[in-house]
Amino acid sequence: MKRENIISCLLAVCICNFAHAGTLNSVKISGNQRMDDESIRILADIKVGDTIDENTANNIVKKLQSSGYFSTV
Repeated sequence: MKRENIISCLLAVCICNFAHAGTLNSVKISGNQRMDDESIRILADIKVGDTIDENTANNIVKKLQSSGYFSTV
C-alpha cells in the first residue's frame, strides 16, 4: 500500500556531476499528501546550510526510500 508519493525532492545542490561539495541553499518538497514538509526534512536529516556532495545526496534518497513512507522519491 502506498503511504506517500513524493514526486520530487529537489535539493539545490543535489546529485551533481562534479565531485566537490556544495552548500544547500533550499529544499523543495512537493507531492507529499500525508506528511508535512518539515517532517520530511527531519526524516531526511537535511537543512539549509548543510554541505552536500553526491554521496550525501544519495544517502538522503536512500533514507527516504527505506523509511517505507514513500512510494516514489
